[in-house]
Parts: sequence; structure tokens; C-alpha cells
Amino acid sequence: MDYLDLIEDIGYSCKPDRDEFIKKMGASISKVKDDKNTIIDIRELDRLRVRALTTTSLTIKKLEAIKEIDGDIGYKQSIMDNLRDFESACENEFKLSINIFDQRIPDRFERVRDLVIPKALKIKESTSKANIKKKIFISTYSYQLEQDSVSNH
Repeated sequence: MDYLDLIEDIGYSCKPDRDEFIKKMGASISKVKDDKNTIIDIRELDRLRVRALTTTSLTIKKLEAIKEIDGDIGYKQSIMDNLRDFESACENEFKLSINIFDQRIPDRFERVRDLVIPKALKIKESTSKANIKKKIFISTYSYQLEQDSVSNH
């Protein structure tokens, strides 16, 4: 297994739990937007949040043990930045949003939206940066592998 595969295997191992939580959170926000009096299953939502937080935190710890091969590109660091953005949201904005859902106040949607949207945009931005770093890493090391192959023949 090469470096890129290792980073991705570890870095994306928490993706199913993250995706499940994000899907449920999105559905909850939509329900509250459509019906201000709707009841959200906050126990289930918080259980998914905690599971996503736990697997994300474990993933960060595993990645911390791996040396960054190319600090100038910083692919591993970009994955960790994205994971930390999500981890922070789970500990703060997402947790607060679940508490707001439980309050059943008329402006739940607006309050949750104002908490979640900025953090979701930050997570999306760090995801985009990681994708760019991956492309740079691949193009840099694919080129070097091609050059090494040519010089060895």
C-alpha cells in the first residue's frame, strides 16, 4: 500500500458515520423548516453525532502517527484539517443545534441555520483544499515515478 492509499484509507474510514449524521441532521433541519412545531428525535440525532465525533477523533489520532511525506504539498495535513473542522462542528455547532431542536421554539430553523451554514461552508472549503492537495500530490509523484522509470532503463 502506498502513502496516498494509506492516508485515504485511514482518513476516510470515518466517512460512513459522518455521512449518516449529516444526512440525519439535514433531514432534521428540513423538517423544522417545513413545520416549526415538528418533533425531532434528538436522542437518535445526538447518538449519530457522538458516533461521528468518536470515529473522526480516532481517525485523527491514527493520522497523527503517520509522517507527512511532502510537507510542501501537505496532503495528510489537509485531510487532518478537514477532519478537525468536522470534529469541531460536532463538539460545538452541531451539539448546540441539537439542543435548539429540543427547545421547540418558533425560530429553531433560523437559529440552527445560522449555526450550521458557516461551519458547513468551512468543512466544504477544507474538503476542496484536500482534493486540490491530492491532485498536486498525484501529479508530483506520478511525474517523479515516470522520470525514475525512464532513468532506470
